[in-house]
Amino acid sequence: MLTATIKTPLLVGVAVLLMSCGGQKEFKMGSYGYDAKFLKDNGIQYTELVSEDRNSKVMVIPAWQGRVMTTSASGDEGDSYGWINYRFIREGKVNKQFNPVGGEERLWLGPEGGPFSLYFKSPENQVYENWVVPTVFDTESFNVRSQDKKHIHIEKEAHLTNASGTVFDINIDRTVTLMTFDEVTSDFGITLSDEMKMVAYKTDNKITNIGKNSWTEKSGLVSVWMLGMFNPTPTTTVFIPYISVKFQQIDSQKRMVLSILR
Repeated sequence: MLTATIKTPLLVGVAVLLMSCGGQKEFKMGSYGYDAKFLKDNGIQYTELVSEDRNSKVMVIPAWQGRVMTTSASGDEGDSYGWINYRFIREGKVNKQFNPVGGEERLWLGPEGGPFSLYFKSPENQVYENWVVPTVFDTESFNVRSQDKKHIHIEKEAHLTNASGTVFDINIDRTVTLMTFDEVTSDFGITLSDEMKMVAYKTDNKITNIGKNSWTEKSGLVSVWMLGMFNPTPTTTVFIPYISVKFQQIDSQKRMVLSILR
């Protein structure tokens, strides 16, 4: 049995916009409350992970492969960080090729092209017109196994065939967890002000071979991606933590040794 696990880095945001109206509450476009109402009005069901003070919110949609659709660091009135394709969702149509609804963080499988592509029927004629996203991570709903205010665990079995004809029987396991203020400061090793409003979450993503045949390089393998789409703003800043690496050739067979530079 082969299992691959991907854990995403922490995603943290700070809210800068607050707005409310008298009477029946309305939300300005760009706020979490606006996006929540938009999805409800268009028949999209979601679940929320919410902090004790209700400032940190993480919206997860099981029907859309358990993607994190958007988040807020300041409740319903706060900025909505995930990009949402309003026009496509409002039209309510299903595209047989791909349904780009948006979302702040989601699971994606590869490769997309080449002899082992999961998106083409054969290695030949790999052009956009023939590119089709498998329904299991486009239009099929994932099953909720457990959930509470701080986490949701979802699962799905998939049966995919690559461009070379290899069949993959896969179990997809995904957990989204809302993180506390203390967990973030501990994991990052930083000190945050008590006045700062923050939302942070992590996702654990695992694929397991549940078929009878082994996955090999000769017949093709499956890769796990995490895709993220965020709303751009004039003041948005992205920090990308990394470890720089260098490769050194050590013999004629081009075996490589990896040196970690910290």
